[in-house]
Amino acid sequence: TDKRLHRAGKGMVLTNEDGMMTYVIESSPPPPPPPLHAEFQTLLWAMKSSIQFDHCTMNFKTDCLQLVKLFEEDEKDNWPSMLAEFD
Repeated sequence: TDKRLHRAGKGMVLTNEDGMMTYVIESSPPPPPPPLHAEFQTLLWAMKSSIQFDHCTMNFKTDCLQLVKLFEEDEKDNWPSMLAEFD
């Protein structure tokens, strides 16, 4: 198999108060994690990166409804496979 097909990528767009945008993209080594794990890991990466860029106020957006529900429920016990990400 072609190893290039087994890669995952993540990205974010940072916008400052003046509307200036910074695009950050990173490729993950194979094998890619399961989709929900990848979404969660990308959110954590975006949060950590935002702090490193000295952003004080942040809003995060995602198109992953399952990830949104995970946070809305606030019940880690319902998601045992995600405990590593929560930690």
